[in-house]
Amino acid sequence: MKILGLVWDITSSAAISIDNTIRYASSEERFSRQKSDEQYPKTAIEKGLNFCDINPTDLDLIVFGSQQMPFKYYLLNFDCKFSVGDHIQVMEKYWRPKLKGKKVADITELFKDRIDKSRY
Repeated sequence: MKILGLVWDITSSAAISIDNTIRYASSEERFSRQKSDEQYPKTAIEKGLNFCDINPTDLDLIVFGSQQMPFKYYLLNFDCKFSVGDHIQVMEKYWRPKLKGKKVADITELFKDRIDKSRY
């Protein structure tokens, strides 16, 4: 059985297990050269498939592990790309209204210029 395991989190990673043996594991930051890279591990996946000499269609299972964060959070590269000013804006425009029970602005709309669509 060929399994691709993904972590899309503060250190996004990909691992490939073949017949219950881990054959490949790598963090995206190894390829992007960005510490704690939280972007979708596209390059780690590609390198792993190449290293194991398998095609995506050969995979029997894809598993996904992450913190319980909204999917949108990871699209923004929140931990490694945001400045202090950006974090303050998130607190004022997203978290403050949310904590007060008011209507919350869509966080991806607030920072839509930060979504790197080439990564997906």
